[in-house]
Amino acid sequence: MAAPPTCAIQMKERIVLQRIQWLVIAVLAVSVGVLGYGGWWSRTQAQEARVRHDQELAIVRAELARAEELASLAAASPLQSPGDGSRVPAGAGDVEPAPDLTDVDHWRGRLAEAPDDWRHGWAVVQQLVNGLPPDDAIAVFTELWSEMSVELRERSLSLFVRNAGHPHALKALDLAARDTELSVQGRAFSYLRSIVFMDFTEDYGAYLAWSDANRDRPQAEVLEESGRAFVGRLATLPDDEVAGVLDRQRRGDWDFAEGAGVDLRRTIREAGGEDLMGRWLQTGDEELAREALGWARQLQPGEDWMRSNVLPILEGEAVPGVLSRAAGVFERRDCAWAVEPLTELMLTRAGRRVGDGYDEGAQGIAEALGDIGDPRAIPAMIAMIEADGTYDTVYGVGYFGLGRLTGVPYDESHDGAWWRAWWEKNQGRLPESVQGTAIPVLK
Repeated sequence: MAAPPTCAIQMKERIVLQRIQWLVIAVLAVSVGVLGYGGWWSRTQAQEARVRHDQELAIVRAELARAEELASLAAASPLQSPGDGSRVPAGAGDVEPAPDLTDVDHWRGRLAEAPDDWRHGWAVVQQLVNGLPPDDAIAVFTELWSEMSVELRERSLSLFVRNAGHPHALKALDLAARDTELSVQGRAFSYLRSIVFMDFTEDYGAYLAWSDANRDRPQAEVLEESGRAFVGRLATLPDDEVAGVLDRQRRGDWDFAEGAGVDLRRTIREAGGEDLMGRWLQTGDEELAREALGWARQLQPGEDWMRSNVLPILEGEAVPGVLSRAAGVFERRDCAWAVEPLTELMLTRAGRRVGDGYDEGAQGIAEALGDIGDPRAIPAMIAMIEADGTYDTVYGVGYFGLGRLTGVPYDESHDGAWWRAWWEKNQGRLPESVQGTAIPVLK
């Protein structure tokens, strides 16, 4: 009798081992994420982080269950030797065909495994959305929509709009906006406000009209048109109404449109968004300045605009909140051009307040330099800690600035002397352009 083939069981065993290895890594990553909550995060950010943790943990649990199922199947088959030194389970030649992932009943069965557990359902829908071609994914999702629990319908929308977004996100949101549950509608309108820059919560009829008009249009076209229209509306608003609108829009997911091939930031900048921000910063309205700078951070304006509009703010004595927002505009890897002027401004501001403790501008710049990631700023940050030595700099600069640049975890004992010693021992592994740089002395 011919020996049964070995490839099927060997492939199954490799899949089981690989999944278990990745699951261990995922569990450790989730655990580290939990320990990282807190610090300087706002309450809203912490809540969002906990939701993401729950969602990722749900994925881990679902994958673990699938891996255990495969392992049990492999263990349940008695092994026999085909005579060539290898071992395969009896009947290994009878391999079950892979499921048709475009079959709605397959996914319906997966959801039915734990119908009351939204975390399980979320993990299943994630596999559906990420694993199928976009057209198939939205078709299956639409078929399953009415069978999902209210909580799963609410939470599953994030899978279409987070990160770079999904090519059929607007269709998924339309399902929610037309749902019978107000809480599901509300979740859809919250996402839409950040995506198409329109608030439909006060006029449901306006949403239905907008949806009917755009239902069959390419998503990329709708998003670009929405961005340009939003800039047009902002240009007509009185200055005292702009801050509230910007505050609501600043919390959006600006990377969403990438799923449709649209650079929404560029669309808004080219429609006149940068000119509007520059105008708002000249009004003298502190609230409007804060919101304009927060919006600028999201829009990622170009170097010329930042030199003309943001660096001058950091040179002055703006009110609390404005300086940190101005520094935050530079928290991007592509702002290496700003390292020298920012470092000089940071030292100038810190030098004015030696012995007086916290300076919002200097602290904000240190954090921005940490995000830019250029080691040229390290000696200046050490100088700030050495000159002040209070918690404001030991933690504020040591954690958010030096910690990000050097990879050294924060410790309250890392004062100026500690960092100077670190510099002497470690500067040799930094780029040659940085080695030998003297730590300045602030007086």
